[in-house]
Amino acid sequence: MNTISAKELDPSRPKYLIIFEEAQEKNVSTLSTVLKRGEEEGTPKRAGVSILAAGESGVHSKVYEGLGIAAADLTKSQHDMLEKRSDVLAIVENEVRFLPPARKTTEVAPISQTNENQAIIAYLQGLRDAANLILAFHQGGQPISSSSMPMQTGMAVAAAPRLTWGLKAIGVANALNPPTGKGIKVAVLDTGIDLNHPDLRGKVIDGDTAFSQVTGVSVQDVHGHGTHCAGVICGPKQSVSGTRYGVAPEAELLVGKVFNNNFRPTASDDDILDGITWAEQKGARIISMSLGSVRMTNGNFPLQYEQIAEKLLKRESNSVLLVAAAGNEGKRPTSTSPVGNPASCPSILAVAAIDRHKNIADFSCSQMDNIGEVDVSGPGVGVFSSFIGGTFEKLDGTSMAAPHVAGLAALYLEREPTLTARELFDLLKSRALPIGAKEDFGAGLVQL
Repeated sequence: MNTISAKELDPSRPKYLIIFEEAQEKNVSTLSTVLKRGEEEGTPKRAGVSILAAGESGVHSKVYEGLGIAAADLTKSQHDMLEKRSDVLAIVENEVRFLPPARKTTEVAPISQTNENQAIIAYLQGLRDAANLILAFHQGGQPISSSSMPMQTGMAVAAAPRLTWGLKAIGVANALNPPTGKGIKVAVLDTGIDLNHPDLRGKVIDGDTAFSQVTGVSVQDVHGHGTHCAGVICGPKQSVSGTRYGVAPEAELLVGKVFNNNFRPTASDDDILDGITWAEQKGARIISMSLGSVRMTNGNFPLQYEQIAEKLLKRESNSVLLVAAAGNEGKRPTSTSPVGNPASCPSILAVAAIDRHKNIADFSCSQMDNIGEVDVSGPGVGVFSSFIGGTFEKLDGTSMAAPHVAGLAALYLEREPTLTARELFDLLKSRALPIGAKEDFGAGLVQL
């Protein structure tokens, strides 16, 4: 699949991304000098982004100061002038990324008769105990103290929510006093969030911790993909569904909407760069990106994303880990596809998808060359989570596996807050459970 230029789909988009050797304030003046125009007056200032006045094309240029990247329309002479500079690493097309084609699950989950019976028994025992207390009060004048009643095992079962198979698979269910992600900021760059979902209402504030990078489009999710991914990261311990599905229920969520509301949503690189800049300025330590584009075998990784990821990963303070879905273009057992972009970047943690039996998902992309390495695997088949309209869905995709890993990374950071993003990257791999070929599973299934 050939890359698609953002300019072709939307003429208001900058055509090029300029990748500077270093992230420094000087980049603003460099671009300003070459384009012969300064910063736009009256344009709302965004933290970490300088906006230059529009040229003849009517397109504003943007400099992402902390990332060492700029987005601009360039004439041939301007292109040549920048390309010759020693502080410019490369000039690349501003491209379009897509959502990996997630699907509603067709997997039939095995029904545990024991668990179903326990739930029914617990419910009936709860009714019985309540009736006993009411009878005791009316017959004896005093209610029976709960401390004097024999403990009913069913009551404990009734109080505990069901857990998804994914949470069990990564070790959250079996941990004693597991961390919850409290105090750790995790960003999801996607289709937005259902602000009115009963499980997620109050998790973010529209215009503050939830923000749309797409001009003229609200953060409200109309597709469901972003809401599902956000739920996997930090859905509550006590869901209205009765099933816990969030890996880090007390993590501080940041939602950056980078996809438009088209029938087949697209996100341009400059909006994704806006989202990364916004998230890291808001203090995110982990950024989950279930997005990408197809990469052919032996194709290059996108230099702009590698430069950004490497800079954020190696920061001395406030380093940031980028987590990305490996891609859903596989057609196992007949064929598979190489890890897509930007997950193929060496400094981005690429996540494959497995099913409940720890088999690689039929759609999950694989390492097929020396570039696109799978780093780890996460639950990605039959994943239950929040969806638009206040509902819930089971979806399949590496899109679902990536937020499992992002949520787990938040649990690691809560336990070990001094970890750098580089250390976090390495720990997720070293603590993973090996379950198969490295080309498919990477280091294995991530574990708490």
